[in-house]
Amino acid sequence: MDDSKQLLRPFMQYAEANHVTTPPIRLARSGVDPIHVFEAPAETLSAGATVPTIVYMPLVKDAALNLDFDPSSSPFADFRRFSYDPKHFDTVRIQAYHNLMSQRARIVELLRSTVLRKRAAKAAVSAGAKPDMGGS
Repeated sequence: MDDSKQLLRPFMQYAEANHVTTPPIRLARSGVDPIHVFEAPAETLSAGATVPTIVYMPLVKDAALNLDFDPSSSPFADFRRFSYDPKHFDTVRIQAYHNLMSQRARIVELLRSTVLRKRAAKAAVSAGAKPDMGGS
């Protein structure tokens, strides 16, 4: 089961209803990658728009982690649930922590590059010039 698009739909509906600008959100390979990054195109930022960078981390099975748990097929891994028994909670917590830590370097670099891009865009807008935003 791939709930990624279904789980992000309420966020996208909220953003639209509240006029919150978001970057394009496309989940081409959701459920495969442990991290998805959605960023505004450079030209959007250079125009002075405030657009968040969205980091989405679905729970993805990692074969290196010896858990008898596959988020895509486990009956208790419906993430709309608000109650787990202690064993299931620990299983989900361990998998989520492992996914987060396996992407730590990428997340740190993403934070650094996003801050630099947004600072450059803000400075350029203040100066009345279009910055070289680079690509990501």
